[in-house]
Amino acid sequence: VVTSLSNTDASENPILVATKRVQQSASTDGGDDAGQATAGMHELRELLSAPDVAAEAKVMAGNAGAIEATLEVLERFAEEKEAAVSAYRLLTVLIAKCEPNRQKLCEPKQNPRVGAACRALPKLPDDADVQEVGFRFFKVASTKCEAVKAEFMKYDGVDIIKSALEKHVKSAAIVIEVAGVVHSCTNADDYSTLLSGVFDAAKALGNERAQALPLVYAAMREHEGDPQVLKEIVAALKGCAIQEDVVKNIIKDGGMDLVLKAFRQHVSHNTVAARCMMLIANMAENDDLKKDLCSGDAYDLMLNAMGTHANDPLVIKCGFAAIASMALRMP
Repeated sequence: VVTSLSNTDASENPILVATKRVQQSASTDGGDDAGQATAGMHELRELLSAPDVAAEAKVMAGNAGAIEATLEVLERFAEEKEAAVSAYRLLTVLIAKCEPNRQKLCEPKQNPRVGAACRALPKLPDDADVQEVGFRFFKVASTKCEAVKAEFMKYDGVDIIKSALEKHVKSAAIVIEVAGVVHSCTNADDYSTLLSGVFDAAKALGNERAQALPLVYAAMREHEGDPQVLKEIVAALKGCAIQEDVVKNIIKDGGMDLVLKAFRQHVSHNTVAARCMMLIANMAENDDLKKDLCSGDAYDLMLNAMGTHANDPLVIKCGFAAIASMALRMP
């Protein structure tokens, strides 16, 4: 497709000029320090985020090598806070709603470029800003992209998640992004479920030895009054609850009690209600829990939620899914 931007002279187009500057920062021979690299990435991100930017601008920057250069800068300056933050932010802008750029993260197939971003995230585990923007990038990158999910888990994804929850449990923003990554990595987004690694990811996160779920429960307790945090955590638990042994761990460790508490407290919040009922639908496959749910107040909570959100099709859909799961083998 020929566009006005693609016909522009590279020396005159500000986006191509800014992309070239990022490429120069990526080169170890370029002489740029972390501050210069940060400034270059910030400039390109501002250009791509402008309200009047052309629709094809991201693709043009990607075709000019912006993805590869930004990943190289990130790996080069992974221990420099401002450079790392700027790199993750630029990568997120480049791939958001731009599938051609996101696919560049997955190339080459044998050694995907996104591995550089995976290796960089644990370099500054105590820095809240780096962790927040890093996990936000991985949430955007991994949604509907099996290759990115697999790469994140390959580079000790469980330990990276645990570290973030341990060190930054009080930060609602970080917990939201971390839970979003867990949700993405444990949910198959297309018809490749049988080929997907989401089952392995769910088991890796939910097995008792990993001790990741207790950190998720601690985050639920810390933010029990914040439905924006809880809706993401419940979605993450729902993703993990596709393995029977993980379901048993969630029950044993009191995770389901926390979910029902959140459901009860925020039943008027449509997304919290919908996600709690989808989790119940998964969890109720366990016959022991099914009996407890039926004899407790879960059923009344679901009816209450469906009545409160009678005009919300997602809540109604999730409610009937949960009821169907509870009714199975339960006269």
